[in-house]
Amino acid sequence: MRSSYLAIVVAVLMVACATKLEISSTTVARWENRNVSELITAIGPFDTTTIQGESRSYFWNRFGNCQVTAYTTREEKIVKIDVQGTTRGCNTYLEKMGDGNNPPAKP
Repeated sequence: MRSSYLAIVVAVLMVACATKLEISSTTVARWENRNVSELITAIGPFDTTTIQGESRSYFWNRFGNCQVTAYTTREEKIVKIDVQGTTRGCNTYLEKMGDGNNPPAKP
């Protein structure tokens, strides 16, 4: 009985940690048309960047558990932000981006 209870608890915890999350539209709207340097200041240095035509992408990767991609214009204004990963893995980025009740601090 105890081992089956333990197995259920472990399974529930694994599902909770592996849950994919959607970034809220409020957070995305908060960052649109802002300079990418503000995002870099808020969440830290990016891992890689790519340039394709008139757009640029900045990529952050948190221990393989969360990937944040910011798409910008050539003028460095944010057009779109994608966040993919687990709730636990992305929580730090989302907090720094101001996902929740408090908007991020302006530099």
